Amino acid sequence: MTWPLGFIRGPAQVFFVSAMFFLATFLVLTVATANRSFLIEAHTTTLDVVFGEGQNVWRLPEATVCIPLDVPDFASKGPCGIAFEAKGEPSEAIISWAENTKINVSTQSDALQITVLEAPGSDMIERSYFLLSAKSWKSAGALTFRASVIVGQDLQSGSRNLLLNGRWEAREAGLVTSFFRNVTEVVKQGTLPAGSKATVLIDGNPARVYGHFTQSEDNTLYVNVVSQLGNTALQLNSFGLDEPILIEPDWVDSAISSPLLLALAVFFSILASASQVFSDTSSITPRKEAEE
Repeated sequence: MTWPLGFIRGPAQVFFVSAMFFLATFLVLTVATANRSFLIEAHTTTLDVVFGEGQNVWRLPEATVCIPLDVPDFASKGPCGIAFEAKGEPSEAIISWAENTKINVSTQSDALQITVLEAPGSDMIERSYFLLSAKSWKSAGALTFRASVIVGQDLQSGSRNLLLNGRWEAREAGLVTSFFRNVTEVVKQGTLPAGSKATVLIDGNPARVYGHFTQSEDNTLYVNVVSQLGNTALQLNSFGLDEPILIEPDWVDSAISSPLLLALAVFFSILASASQVFSDTSSITPRKEAEE
C-alpha cells in the first residue's frame, strides 16, 4: 500500500496526524469565534465619560454647582473661582445623565470636580461643573456608568491631571470553548504607564464599557471598567509617540494562554504515546512467534 505521506506508516502515526489536525482545527475555530473584552484598573486624576443608553444616575451629596460667567468676577472669593458663580448653597444633587452627555471627572486638591463638556438634548449648561469636598465625595460612594471612557489624557508640560498607574487584561470567550467550559480566559495583560491615555475600541470606534470609580486613599480616582465583548482593542497614547499603540491579542496569545487547548494537547500526546507502545508491542509478538 502506498501512503499519501511517506511518514504515515502505522496506527500511531495516523493517530498523531489526526490529533494535530484536530488541534489545528480547534485553534482556528477558537480564534474565529472568539469575542474579546478588556478590563482596565487604574489610579488617575482625570477621566472622560460619554454616557450611553441605560440608567446612569449619580447621587452627589453636598455638591456645589458652578455656572460659567460671561464676564469674570475678579472680586469673587467663592468656591467656584472668578470665571464661575455658585448656584445656591451646597446641596444634594441627583443626576440622571442623558445619553451622549460628555463629562470630565477630575480631582482638584482634595475636591472632586465633574465638568459638563457636551450636553446635547439636555438642559445642562456646558462648561458648568459640580464640586464636591473630599468628605462629600467619600459619602457618594461608587459612581457607576454605562459609557465609553478615556482614562488619562495626553501628557504636556504643566499637566496636573494624568493617569498615575494601572493595569489591563484582555479576556476572550468563544462559541467553541463554551461547549467545554463557559468562562472567559485572560489571553494577554500588561501595565498602563504613568502619563498615558487609554481607551477601548470596538471595530475602530469607542467601545461601551461598564464600570465605576471611587475615592482612593490619596484622593485620586480609582477606576475599574470592563468593556463589551466583540472585536475590541486597547488604544494607548503615550508622550513622545507619533501614533497610538493598538493592543489586539492574536492567535498566538490565544494558543499559549488557553488551559483547554493545552489540556487537549497533553491528552492527545498521551494517547499518541500509548498508541505507539501498543503498536510496537503488537509488532514484536508475531515476530517472536515466527522465530520460535
